[in-house]
Order: sequence, then structure tokens, then C-alpha cells
Amino acid sequence: MLVQAGIRTGQGDESAVPAVSMPLQKINEALEPMGNRAGALTDEDRIRLTSIATSADRLAAILKDYTPPTGNDRFRQMQAGVDWVPVVQRFINELNDSAASIQ
Repeated sequence: MLVQAGIRTGQGDESAVPAVSMPLQKINEALEPMGNRAGALTDEDRIRLTSIATSADRLAAILKDYTPPTGNDRFRQMQAGVDWVPVVQRFINELNDSAASIQ
């Protein structure tokens, strides 16, 4: 859905895919070293984890703005992009902002 929202708003595959994958990769790269080493978390780790957790809360709140349609028209509404494309675009923007704020 993330890439599809980009495509539906005019991005090509070549820009819609990185718009989603790059921030996810940056967040993963920030978390990976913490999970791969022994010992206690550093103060820097705790600050980074708190920041990422706050971002995750904001992302979850954005997704709560959309209620998938139910009933017979569900597929047509989803296919038409009714209501979900703007929510997903806000999610992608927040995801990029979150990744950019990682130190």
C-alpha cells in the first residue's frame, strides 16, 4: 500500500519504492547495532530508542485515521483509493521525517 499510494499520487516506481524503503532502511540501520552487541544500552542508545518509539506512536496514530470499508463495496472503495491514499501519504511523510531525525 505504501508504494501504491506514491504511484497513485504521481510518483513512478523508481521514486515511490525508495520513498518508502530508504527511511525504513535508515531506521533499521539505527536499531541493528544495538541488537547485535552484548552489554547494556548506552545513554545514546536509550535516547535513540525513545525517539524511535515516539515516532512509532505518531505513525500508529496516523494509521488510526483510516477505517477500512466493510460490506459489498469494500473492494471497489479500496481499488479507487477512497480515503486511504491521503492517510498513507501522511504516513510516508512522517516515516521520512522520523528517519531524518535519527542522529
